[in-house]
Amino acid sequence: MTYKCKTFPYPIGSKRPDKVLPAADKFIVDWSSESPPEQRPYVVVRCFGKTDLVFIEPAFRHVREKRDLLDVARRLRFLPCVRELLEQTAEIPVATRDGNFMLEGKAGTGERFRVILGLDKEGYSLISFYPID
Repeated sequence: MTYKCKTFPYPIGSKRPDKVLPAADKFIVDWSSESPPEQRPYVVVRCFGKTDLVFIEPAFRHVREKRDLLDVARRLRFLPCVRELLEQTAEIPVATRDGNFMLEGKAGTGERFRVILGLDKEGYSLISFYPID
């Protein structure tokens, strides 16, 4: 099932890298700073049937590794939607063939996106996110 976000992609109305990248960098810094300083940045989720932590940094590195700035901006503009999805959904993620977990969301603009979570020895991590449409 697809979670319907109230949040719009960031910044609303722009897909241009020169607008999205600075706004996304600020969003990441602000989001990361909400975690205690001695811990890796995380978000509390309920989507695995219980309250759990998902570490958020791996996805930011993964998305930034893309060489095409348009693709980086296309993904990063969904950060507020990704955060809302992770914090609000109680949907159980779908297991993928490679052992990860997938959630789908629909932004306030009607655009659909996917969030990929992984599990390692430290717990769950946000691996990637990207628009579907």
